[in-house]
Amino acid sequence: MGKRVKSPVKNKTAFLSCHHTRNYKVSQIPDAGKESWCFRCQCYSIVMHHVLDFGFKCMGCRYARTFGAARLNMEIAASRHHRRFPTHEVIGFKGDEKLHTWAKVDKQDNGSNSLFDSDTESEIPPF
Repeated sequence: MGKRVKSPVKNKTAFLSCHHTRNYKVSQIPDAGKESWCFRCQCYSIVMHHVLDFGFKCMGCRYARTFGAARLNMEIAASRHHRRFPTHEVIGFKGDEKLHTWAKVDKQDNGSNSLFDSDTESEIPPF
């Protein structure tokens, strides 16, 4: 079994009954149904639910980012990082749940995919 990977999400967002949001550290977020201070309303509001943030973490380097509710932006950035560094394994998260893993690709530079292999050289027109 592989090693457990910790999510890069360090903050969570609480949606309040006054329709505002408030960010908390993961260890300090109140449970749903508890009261919390709303900085915009300047009064106490009830926490309705927690908003799960999307993020990714690279296992080959220290690169990690969170994107709030923007799943598409997370997938774009993670796949861009994986394309740039194909030997790195990149893991996408929604909260603490793994969504997708961009697997590590072993570098094989044997030239078999080259356009100018001995087999394809005869098929290339001389112009």
